[in-house]
Amino acid sequence: MITVLLLIIDVASKYFFYDLQFGKEIAVIDPSFNLGIARSMGLPLIITIVISLVALVLFFVIYYRGYINIIIAGFLIAGALGNLMDRLWFGGVRDFINIRIWDFPIFNIADVFLNIGIILFIIKEIWPGKKKLKT
Repeated sequence: MITVLLLIIDVASKYFFYDLQFGKEIAVIDPSFNLGIARSMGLPLIITIVISLVALVLFFVIYYRGYINIIIAGFLIAGALGNLMDRLWFGGVRDFINIRIWDFPIFNIADVFLNIGIILFIIKEIWPGKKKLKT
């Protein structure tokens, strides 16, 4: 359920912002943040598809149990599918968020979801708590 909701948010944001004329920017918080559009060429399509599918399968096999893992999986899968759908349908990832700090790369909502999923996963793994010791 969380994956579907996040995927809808990603697709809707790309649909809305990609209707902008290519290269046009909307300054939201000037001058450090703007919403423009760009297209990432990235890896060749087949490599992207294979890496995405392998990562998704491994994640489900290893970490599917537990509520927090479902949330983490939702963010990771929504981000991966959002970018994969762009590559399949448009030939490249549609990026539109441009933060003009430290020459930061342009990105999209799917990238944000991937990063949130990774950060949550790292926090979950290093958070002190009950862990079974292998004997």
